[in-house]
Amino acid sequence: MRALRILAAMVSISCSALAQSVASGRSGPETGTGQARDDVKAENLTTYENRDDGFQLKYPSFLQFNGLEFRNLGGDDFITIYVSVASANPKPYLKLGKNMPVSVKKQVFNHLKWVNYTYSGGARFCAYGNHELLCIEGTAVGAPGKQLPRLVLATMQEIESTLIFTDISFRMDSRIAALKIGDRFGSLSVGRVVTRSMADGNRKKYWENPFGEVDFNGSLTLTGYIENNQSMNSGPDWVIGPDSESCASLPQVGHSIDFDKYQGIETHFNNEDFVNQQVNRYRDGKQFTVVVNNLSEIYYPAGGPPYVRADLVRIVENR
Repeated sequence: MRALRILAAMVSISCSALAQSVASGRSGPETGTGQARDDVKAENLTTYENRDDGFQLKYPSFLQFNGLEFRNLGGDDFITIYVSVASANPKPYLKLGKNMPVSVKKQVFNHLKWVNYTYSGGARFCAYGNHELLCIEGTAVGAPGKQLPRLVLATMQEIESTLIFTDISFRMDSRIAALKIGDRFGSLSVGRVVTRSMADGNRKKYWENPFGEVDFNGSLTLTGYIENNQSMNSGPDWVIGPDSESCASLPQVGHSIDFDKYQGIETHFNNEDFVNQQVNRYRDGKQFTVVVNNLSEIYYPAGGPPYVRADLVRIVENR
């Protein structure tokens, strides 16, 4: 799973009552029905809705939350929201070493069945529904074996008790599935749609199950800096980082992308040998205006912009 990006996303209490201490040894699952808590008053909660990923939650208003992580919990401890999609319930939700003591508790909130794990250094609360797994994970930052502070646990429980899955028709996979061949997005038209169920389990192409992929016909002009993101463990990865005007011309499936928020959106080139040949004709550090085609967008859970790929057709200008 990828964190709400990067995802990528990639990737901003008033608690008078404290959560119970983390159990020190492994225990069998406990089952109970979640009861509302009064440790945080309703007027102190902020509502957050993520339609692309299909959920809504409430959190203490003084927390810093960026759609990925909750901060301002004291020290460097933090809480992260993880979302993944799967056609079947991907149990178990946690895999730790055999000798790691884990406490397991089952809860029900808003008709969602939660499995809550607490262990040395953290906790993970997970629920599955609508072909989606959502986990709330708390991390204690510090010395090895540091227990997760009670305040962090209490905050996780508050988020858990308010979380609901929203109307699936607004979720990104439903928007992708509703597209028709030939639908227009500026100079581009939809040529192929890969739905969530079609992409499920295809690890040769996708690093995790996506909401779907849309392939477009037509050409697009982009302006930005081209660079090779190749690492020691990978082959060439030529990308262009389009400027804001070019980003705005990218197809936006079902919603408008806040390009000011998601700076650094890159378009990865498929024909890397040709890109290398063309770019090496120019000096480094220059901005390029290029024409691309065969553009595709892959939408992963965690919100944010899509993963974009395209073929370089030609370089129009270098300055």
